[in-house]
Amino acid sequence: MQKCLHCGEKFTYKQILRSLIGGLTYSNLICNYCSQNHEISIPSRLIVSIGIGGIPLVPALFLIRFSSSLVGILYCLISITTVTFMSPFILRFKKTKLVSS
Repeated sequence: MQKCLHCGEKFTYKQILRSLIGGLTYSNLICNYCSQNHEISIPSRLIVSIGIGGIPLVPALFLIRFSSSLVGILYCLISITTVTFMSPFILRFKKTKLVSS
């Protein structure tokens, strides 16, 4: 898990997951201790997007074509869920401007 780049406090799993799936877009993460604003870095966004979109879909297409479509759909759902819940360990943040109190 990543720490705050300003004060060094560790972000919780829940905070990071909420910044990833908190809405329809990526949202910023604000440190609870120093109010430093963090955003998900571009390479992290790319890795998670490929992990959620690309990796599960290719094998699922083969499973749907050569097996039952239910197996392909289940594989796709399990893969996307696994990558989503593992992504807080992969994501990296960068500092943005300090939020004024």
